[in-house]
Amino acid sequence: MKTSHIIGALLVLASAAGCAREAAPTAPRMAANTATGNVDGRIAFSSDRNYADGGGREIYSMNVDGTDVVRLTNNPAVDWFPAWSPDGTQIAFESDRAGRPGIYRMNADGTDVVQLTDDGRKPAWCGDQIAFTRSVGGLAIYVMNADGSDLRRISDDTTSVQSPSWSPTCEQIAFEGPGGDIYTMNADGSGVFRVTSRISGGPNQFPSWSPTGEQIAFTSLRDANAEIYVINVDGTGEKRLTNDGEGGWAIPNDWWPCWSHDGMQIAFQTDRDQNYEIYIMNADGTGATRLTNDRLNDMYPAWSSSASEPPPPPPPPPPPPPPPPPPPPGGTIAFASNRDGGGNDEIYVINGDGAGVTELTSGLGADYDPTWSPDGSRIAFTSTRDGAYFDIWVMNADGSNLTRLTDSRPFLTDSTPAWSGGASWCSDRIAFFSNRDGNNEIYFMREDGSEVTRVTSSESSDYTPRLAPDCDHIAFVSQRDGNEEIYVINTDGRGEVRLTSDAASDRDPVWSPDGTRIAFTSTRDGHSQIYVMNVDGTGVTRLTDDSAEDGRPAWSQDGSQLVFNSNRDGNNEIYVMNADGTGLVRITNDPASDSRPSWRR
Repeated sequence: MKTSHIIGALLVLASAAGCAREAAPTAPRMAANTATGNVDGRIAFSSDRNYADGGGREIYSMNVDGTDVVRLTNNPAVDWFPAWSPDGTQIAFESDRAGRPGIYRMNADGTDVVQLTDDGRKPAWCGDQIAFTRSVGGLAIYVMNADGSDLRRISDDTTSVQSPSWSPTCEQIAFEGPGGDIYTMNADGSGVFRVTSRISGGPNQFPSWSPTGEQIAFTSLRDANAEIYVINVDGTGEKRLTNDGEGGWAIPNDWWPCWSHDGMQIAFQTDRDQNYEIYIMNADGTGATRLTNDRLNDMYPAWSSSASEPPPPPPPPPPPPPPPPPPPPGGTIAFASNRDGGGNDEIYVINGDGAGVTELTSGLGADYDPTWSPDGSRIAFTSTRDGAYFDIWVMNADGSNLTRLTDSRPFLTDSTPAWSGGASWCSDRIAFFSNRDGNNEIYFMREDGSEVTRVTSSESSDYTPRLAPDCDHIAFVSQRDGNEEIYVINTDGRGEVRLTSDAASDRDPVWSPDGTRIAFTSTRDGHSQIYVMNVDGTGVTRLTDDSAEDGRPAWSQDGSQLVFNSNRDGNNEIYVMNADGTGLVRITNDPASDSRPSWRR
């Protein structure tokens, strides 16, 4: 989010400004807010007060009346955004001591520092889980166990999702989201709800969920400066708690609200005294009290549980029942492989359980991209067997009765090779792509190769068509917007819709048998992985997660499984998994490359 970056820059500038001038004289600290009496527990915070002696931004803790300040970290790096464990014995925090921001954990006295991630910001702790912002592939919210295990991304939007805050039950997370507003979602990323409605002015940021679970405190820049607000979790009852636009110096800013464990008070940082200090106030905004007093910045308060009677952590949700073991993959899968030693790909078939490998083609040219006819009796494929160009051929499922469907020879020039490829079969029609008109476009023909019709017309490259189960729509890949994205178009060339929009490459679309989802390949998370989305482009879900290259998905006949190729074991092999990404099974094992699978319908 650009606004977040601007705000971060303003905070850094404020820190630098604090180094150049002394704080104005202030009244003595109060022991605690007189409206609520003393509150047990401690407040952790980040401070620049040791820059003068060569330290960096460090983590400190203090009593809630500002006494007994203890320095917890000591190194030249930036340590900030502390978050207490539910029992108050440990603190998670962000540090760049390894060269980039990551999440760390330490005891409450600063001992036993452990690095949990090599990328992460703004941790939030609840139960035995830590939520945080990660910047891989764009800002997104991730959750992991408190020991750093079981890392998983839970937010879909990777453009402006950050600053997580748990609900008291650990069942939901509040966060900064698109449009400069506060949102909530379930702990698995589902059920996203927009809490605030930004009408004008600056964004709403830094949510903090109240211990009662009924309200969310947050910072808003709508008033030309940062102020603290509170709102009910259903979006009603919004109320401004601080109002410093007329006092102090210039235009003071109040940031980063954090609730006391009993929900009666809120700690926050403010520069109303010309540099950032930690204050507390009643939950209704009255009785503001200054806790810290240093010429440099004290920021990002975090309030621990009561020291005398720590509330029990919320019970973890019952573990989900283990998924049923996947049924043995059935049916027949066609694929391309160079395993016969001839130096080029041939078409093979294999049973879904990995048995019965049979070679169907054998020739001088390359044969690949097999696709089954709707009744499973024939296979169409791309081949160079008849020259230095690509064409669509068809054969019986046993490899007999080879027939050529397209002829690219009339379109062959001295400078441009000709090709037709990427067949997709539905009813008695086959979609394919060809450069016969100067660049790759999508075409349509009868299953005997007659009645060729051009579907797309673009100055860029359109390819990899996949017919929908209704035979009236085609998903395809195009570079018309600068990189590979997935589109859908009617077979008559009308009604074109773009489904993906990402700086990475999205390709290899394939419809589920019921026509409700599209599986595809994307590099949006750094490696080529398998994803699935609704047919309107919503609900994008990542199914594979490894450092290898996964691609070319295809559905089983009943839509319960997907087959794909992956080099995760050193070279391309064929794998099968459930449609939710579980139950991975490797079905080929050969030192050659096995790829481009197609499941018999």
